[in-house]
Amino acid sequence: MYRAIRHILQEERKALQLSAFIFFCFFLLAIKTDFLIVSAVFAGLLVVAAGSYVIVKHPGYGVAIMIIGTSLDVLGRIPGTPITVFHLGVFITLLIWLLRIYLSESREVLHTTFDLPLWLFLGFISFTLIYTPEPLDAAVYFMRLIALVVVMYMTINVVTDKASLNVSIAAVILSAFVLSAVAITDITNTSAYLMQAAVGFSKVFGRFGVTFENPNYFATFLMLALAISASLIINGRLSGFMRLLLLAMAAVIMVGLVGTFSRAAWVALLPALFIVIYFSKYRAAIFISILVLTLTAVIILWNTPFVKSVIMRFSSLATASADPSSMTRVFLFQGGWDMLLDTYFMGVGYRAFPVYYEKIYRPHSQVLFDVFESHTLPMEILAELGVIGFTLFIYFMIRYFRYGLGSVNKMDHPYFRACQIGVVASMAGYLTNALFSPGQLASNYLWIGFGLTYAIPRLAAMETGKD
Repeated sequence: MYRAIRHILQEERKALQLSAFIFFCFFLLAIKTDFLIVSAVFAGLLVVAAGSYVIVKHPGYGVAIMIIGTSLDVLGRIPGTPITVFHLGVFITLLIWLLRIYLSESREVLHTTFDLPLWLFLGFISFTLIYTPEPLDAAVYFMRLIALVVVMYMTINVVTDKASLNVSIAAVILSAFVLSAVAITDITNTSAYLMQAAVGFSKVFGRFGVTFENPNYFATFLMLALAISASLIINGRLSGFMRLLLLAMAAVIMVGLVGTFSRAAWVALLPALFIVIYFSKYRAAIFISILVLTLTAVIILWNTPFVKSVIMRFSSLATASADPSSMTRVFLFQGGWDMLLDTYFMGVGYRAFPVYYEKIYRPHSQVLFDVFESHTLPMEILAELGVIGFTLFIYFMIRYFRYGLGSVNKMDHPYFRACQIGVVASMAGYLTNALFSPGQLASNYLWIGFGLTYAIPRLAAMETGKD
């Protein structure tokens, strides 16, 4: 007892001495310089120190930093540098992960069920760099893809406790909620004339994207958050208060999603919600309730400019010639098909689609639209990597969904099961969205989602073991 008290007093004496030294340095610098600046610097150092302690203890929090950094998009870039909050999250998490591997006795690195097809796919991409028309540009994109694959493995290995998963899920939902609230404010302050203009030229109006340069990417993020929120509400067996809170946030996110006028994200939400509802015991009642609520909302808001814009956005699909966005997608798809016919076995090479499309395959009728990136991921892979690359891609997608959907049925813990359903559903929605949007294979969210899919079942098994 005496030794314990003496040890506590010694520790308190050390803490007091350290505090006295810190405050002495603080006042010395404050006198010699500026009090406010020194206060800000010391406050920043304390925050960094506290944050470092937390993230070392819970390295999975780094995944939340990556999610928030990606949601900030252009606003998350450090002024004067190409570095973003996402990059900082990756660097910090990677550093801690590698340190843990070095200090661990087993040094085990957890992996996926699609490692073989994935690395064969990546290996074939590296081979196509030999004959792609812009090898340097393609190599840069390929290195980014490799970095995202590392992020996936890192996510699997650092999300090792429930707190890390909670923070990561909260980062997705809360970021989407805050950004949607900002978007709704912008929408309510937008005139009917501008809203009608946004129907045809949504990419021009940055207010619909908030922090994102492209509203379609913003809409994709909101779709992911909605899928996860819906799964927690329907399948999570949460308290009534938490369900009401999540339902309120999901309603705000839904309005923000509609306000992006992104048809791709609207369509992608359907398979995501289908998967979420399918795993519920009350799926018939939920489907009917959603249908009734949707019809009621449309009838009540039928004459508002907002609903008219949404309806016009969908009706424009029937007349592609009147919609520059739809017409351009048709041209891009046709260009990709022509590339496939010319080099069907091995493709034109990684990142060669925009090069060849601009020089050879773009029709004269599209001369006014400077869009060269494929907006259909399967066609992009077929054109650039041929039948070989596409087969490998489909193979690892099948392996992923077989594991993701199969793991749901093996989980008994309702919260982890709901998280798994939400993540897998959001990935299904994401890949549906990739049928209409460019650059989807090199998205941060895709690879973080893959990583969470393999981290959650392990956490569920650990939690069940504790029970």
